[in-house]
Amino acid sequence: MTFDYKLDNQVPNITISDVTETSLGTNNASYTFTGNTDDLYDSVTLSGVAKVEVDFDTDHSSVYQASGNSSWTYIARFSELNLTEGSNTLYARAVDNVGNRSNWTSCNFMYDVSNPEASITKYTDVNSTDHTLSSTSFDYGYKFSLSGRAYDSNALATENSGSSIYPVKLVQTKVAGADDGSDQVITITTGLSVNDNVWTFGDLPRASDGTGFAAASSASGETKAASGTYKYYVVVKDAAGKESQSAEYTVTVDNTPPTLTLDSPSTNLSGEDSLSGNSYTFKATSNDAIGGTGSQYIYYKFDSDSEYTQASIDDGVQWKLTKTLGTGTSGSEYDFYEGQHTISVYSVDKAGNQSSEITRTFYVDQAAPVVSASASNPVNASTNTNSARTVTISGSVTETHGIQSFTINDEDYKSLIQNNGSWTYTTTPTSDGTYTYEIIATDNAGRNCSLTKTVIVDTAFPSIPSITVKNTTIE
Repeated sequence: MTFDYKLDNQVPNITISDVTETSLGTNNASYTFTGNTDDLYDSVTLSGVAKVEVDFDTDHSSVYQASGNSSWTYIARFSELNLTEGSNTLYARAVDNVGNRSNWTSCNFMYDVSNPEASITKYTDVNSTDHTLSSTSFDYGYKFSLSGRAYDSNALATENSGSSIYPVKLVQTKVAGADDGSDQVITITTGLSVNDNVWTFGDLPRASDGTGFAAASSASGETKAASGTYKYYVVVKDAAGKESQSAEYTVTVDNTPPTLTLDSPSTNLSGEDSLSGNSYTFKATSNDAIGGTGSQYIYYKFDSDSEYTQASIDDGVQWKLTKTLGTGTSGSEYDFYEGQHTISVYSVDKAGNQSSEITRTFYVDQAAPVVSASASNPVNASTNTNSARTVTISGSVTETHGIQSFTINDEDYKSLIQNNGSWTYTTTPTSDGTYTYEIIATDNAGRNCSLTKTVIVDTAFPSIPSITVKNTTIE
C-alpha cells in the first residue's frame, strides 16, 4: 500500500500590511489591522494557515483570533482591551493546520482618543509687551505676534512640509473691505516657534504670500501694519493625525492716530483770561478716523510732572477733569495756586495710535492788583525855587499773585514797592503847572490796575492888583 504525505515542520509566514483608524466614538475608538499569511516552503504549500492570533502584551497573556487566514483582519476595540493612550504595539502570529506557529511579528500604533488642545491666549505688541486676551477681539496698529497652547497627551505631529503635515498652523483671513472683492484666506506655517507646548507666530499680519509682514508702506523698518480686519484661528495636529481648531479671534488693524482737541483751555490763558474762582474743568475731545477703532485713553500731566496720568475717555470721545483753585502762591489744600501752570495732553486709540501732544500755559489769578495813591499839591508862596516844587505821591499795592511791573507814566518803578506793598514816588518839576501821573500795577498773570493822580504845582507869589490912592481928607 502506498501513502502520499507532506511533512510540515515549517512555520507559516505572516505580515502586517495596514493600520487605519476607524472612529467608533470617543470612548469606543478602534484600529483595524490587516495582513497576509502563507504556508509556503520552496514554493510548495504545506499544510496551510489555520488561523491568525494577535496580542497587545509582551507576555502574550491575552491572545485574540483575527478573521480570515491568508488575508486577515482584526478590529481592535480599545474600550474592550483597556489599553492606555499613547504608543502601543500589536503582535501577530500565524498558526498552520498542523500547529506550527510563526514567530510574533509586530507593529507600533498610536492609541489616541483625545483631540489635541488648540488655543490662542495672547498677543505681543511691537514693544515686546504681552497682552492676555480676555475676549475674542482686540485692536492694534502695528506688527504683532500671536501665541497660544498646542498640547497633546501623547505627542504632536512631526512636521513634514513635503506631505503638508504641520503640528501647528495659523489661518489668517483678511476680511474684504469696501474696495476688495472677497475675503483673503491664507494658511501660515512659517515663522513658528514652539516651546513647552506654547506656540508663537510672529510678523503678523501676513501679506498675501503668507511669509512676509503686511506693512502699511514699503518704508524701510516699517512696523505699522496694513489697515483692515483680520481673523485668526490655529489648527493643532497630534501624532495620531487628530486635529483641533481654536476659537477665532478678530484683530482690527488701525494705523491712523486720533485727532485731539483741547477744548478747555482752548488757548493760553493770561491777563484777564486767567483762571479764578474755586475750580476749573479741563476738557478735551479725541476723535478717531471714520472706520477707526475709537479713542481709548487720554494721557495728561501738569507743570513739572515727570509721568503722564492715564484717564478713560467718556464714550470714546470726551474727557473732563476738574481741579480746585486757591489763593496765594503755595499751599496743599488746593490743586493749583496763583501763578503760571501748564497742561500737556495726548490721546491714544484702541489700536495704540497716539495723537499729537497739545500743551497749554495758563495762569491762576484770583484778582487784579489793587493800587492806592495820594499826593499833595506843592504850594509855597514864600519861595520860587525848584526844591519847593517837589511832588510826593505815596500809596500801596495789594496782590497775592505777585507784581510783574509797576509803572508811573510808563517808567518802571517796581523797585519802589516795599515788602508790605507800600511805595513812595518823588519828583521835582522844573516849572509850575498841572501834572498828571498815570500809575499802573500789573500782576504776574498780566492783569493790571491803573489810576491817575493830578497835581498842581504853584510856587509863584500871587499878583496884587494896582492900588490908586486919591486925595482924600481923613479926619
